[in-house]
Amino acid sequence: MANSPENVTPQGHSREFSAVRSKFTSILGNFKDDEDESHGPAADHATARDSDSDEDMEGLSSRRKKRLRSSVMKGPARLMLNRAEELFERDGDLAGCLEECRAVLTVHGDCERAHGLMAKCHAKLNDIPAALQSTKNIVKLNPNHYKAWSDYFSFAEQLKLTEEGMEALKGLVAVKTGDLSDEEKEDKLTHLNHLILLLESEEGKEDLVIGYQEQLLQLAENLPSVDVFGTAVALAEKYLASGRADRAEKLLEERLEFQLQKVGDQSVPLSILIHGTNIYTLSLSEKQDFKKIWKFCQRHRIVSRSAGAIIFPAAYLKRNSPHSTSLVATICLARLKMSPVDLPLLEWAITDILLVADTFA
Repeated sequence: MANSPENVTPQGHSREFSAVRSKFTSILGNFKDDEDESHGPAADHATARDSDSDEDMEGLSSRRKKRLRSSVMKGPARLMLNRAEELFERDGDLAGCLEECRAVLTVHGDCERAHGLMAKCHAKLNDIPAALQSTKNIVKLNPNHYKAWSDYFSFAEQLKLTEEGMEALKGLVAVKTGDLSDEEKEDKLTHLNHLILLLESEEGKEDLVIGYQEQLLQLAENLPSVDVFGTAVALAEKYLASGRADRAEKLLEERLEFQLQKVGDQSVPLSILIHGTNIYTLSLSEKQDFKKIWKFCQRHRIVSRSAGAIIFPAAYLKRNSPHSTSLVATICLARLKMSPVDLPLLEWAITDILLVADTFA
């Protein structure tokens, strides 16, 4: 039988597998067949060759190299990868798994599976710098590998490597959203927010921040659990701050009208709705479009009496009625839980504001 004692080497490998491995490694002449020496100089030499497969075949013709690379995964290397996975998952033999992966990478340096297994082994051994390098090898081969970028970011954070962490964040957010699961999209949203916060703390990054904020809005629209309107308001605020009032107005106009029509269902927090109306009217104010502001105010000055909250945008009145600034701040920028005693004051304030505003209608 294949697994009888006489068909098994002292290291627990089948003699058939050892023969295949011996034939494979003898092609390069870089490995000894005796596995008892796997922790000696040969293993150290193999470690140094993880990413230098072209140098390993330096003496071979380019045609021979091409033939080796195209055929290796169909033969011994596939067996060795399977064996490496068994050593990792079933036997917990991390050193053995690393050895098999290094042997594969000697000829097939672009094997993502081998690099991935090495990263897992190094992480288990708490060799985080080596794990970081293995995941870096994967993303170099496949920039759209979301899991590898995520691991790369995690390892960079553990090592407190700011530059690598930023590289990983940018790699994560660059992965095409259409290729991700819903869980990965949620994760990408978190990383995008993280990246935006980091860039906001740096000078001269405003355009880059806006670009990522636009990506954030696109991603949010694919996730039912995310407050899309709030995300749009945040982007409009950045447009306005960077002098792009036209874009802020265009972004919010339809979204704001839609949300104001359904304010009673509390689909959007009232504070966000109030903030959105003020960003919208401020963008109009920057353009000196007071007629449009006034028409908007006429339609939406009171949106929810039951909640005791008033929306009457501040931009128009702050520009044209300075003496009403305190009233605007009180009425427009806060959630007011109105008691019956307060209602006469509220009605007086609204009347006063409307009288002032009416002169510009």
